[in-house]
Amino acid sequence: MKNSIQAKVNQYLQLDFIDDDSLWISSSYTLRKVIGILGMLLPLLLWAMILWYNNIIYPLPSISHYYFTHASSIFVITLSLLAVFLIIYKGKEPVDFYFSLFAGIFAMCVVLFPTNNLVCESCTSTNNCVVTTWKEQPFREKIHFISAGLFLLCLAVMSFFLFTKSKLKGKERGPKKRLRNIIYQGCGVLIVLAILVAFLGNVYYPDWCHKSSFIFWMEFVAVECFGFSWMVKGDSFACFRDKDENLVQFTQIQHVGIPVADLETSKTFYKGLGFKEVMGTTFIHHGNEGKVAMMKRGSVTIEIYQMPEPELTEIKNRKNGHIDHIAFDVKEIDKVYATLKAHNYKIIEPGPVLLPFWENGCKYFNIEGPDGERLEFNEIL
Repeated sequence: MKNSIQAKVNQYLQLDFIDDDSLWISSSYTLRKVIGILGMLLPLLLWAMILWYNNIIYPLPSISHYYFTHASSIFVITLSLLAVFLIIYKGKEPVDFYFSLFAGIFAMCVVLFPTNNLVCESCTSTNNCVVTTWKEQPFREKIHFISAGLFLLCLAVMSFFLFTKSKLKGKERGPKKRLRNIIYQGCGVLIVLAILVAFLGNVYYPDWCHKSSFIFWMEFVAVECFGFSWMVKGDSFACFRDKDENLVQFTQIQHVGIPVADLETSKTFYKGLGFKEVMGTTFIHHGNEGKVAMMKRGSVTIEIYQMPEPELTEIKNRKNGHIDHIAFDVKEIDKVYATLKAHNYKIIEPGPVLLPFWENGCKYFNIEGPDGERLEFNEIL
């Protein structure tokens, strides 16, 4: 029973103890889960800390005001971790990276430039939750408010526009993908509405907002929506996954890889069989340059490539077994990698490798079969 629970935890967190040189958070799916969990826990941990330490049931005027209380360490550490994880998150396209980068920078500014000092009616002389104050600086407070708003706005854009992107169009998307998109867009809309309502309330009814913790509750809605959307994007919930009885979903054999002694000679040979060269480029292997060409006829694609030395000499001396690998066409290769890693397949590469092939590049990794055969999983970007 214990081993079964541990295995499920390891699979959920994508923990791999086979390769002791790898880091835990090496997958974008794991990173999304961690970001989502931290986001959803932040307001709850802050409230629970003050409830336990100061016996204050009601939330403070805003999440940022917990910076001045006994819960300041939770506020600073959690938000700083969120900032770092958002900064290192790469996503699938440059736009994902830059929005996440800016969100992380704004989150760090929220920590570095605290809000206005806490004046809390729930704190009495015998139950004072305020442990520090800052000199009143309107400029610092403005930076804090702007950073907090831009932080949440970046996350709303990511949820509404970036998380919903897919190579499949319209009805080609599965029902679970369409459901996830509804969740992403709903979370994005709620984040923006929460920011807008909090702003208007603070402008027109500042005293009431302060006394009723209205800003806290709007921030709570925004942060919980942000965290939930990231957890869904991190494949945290089985109920939102596309149903597939197979461990890995691939559509077809993408290509067969054959290392050759002379690329030009091989191209001439396959062209004589009716193949056309649809892609040709170079690649770097251990600091040396190799050459590759994709030869296609109908739905059959053969990858022929000339390795640099010293591998080229070994290839020329082969008598049998010139087919090097079979590649399968997959989508969401990071997810495929994480799934196979969680099920302890022997993966050759430390993560999906980006190659400058095709128009926008491709990402691939290989697993090794029981007899040493290599199976490649490849996503054309």
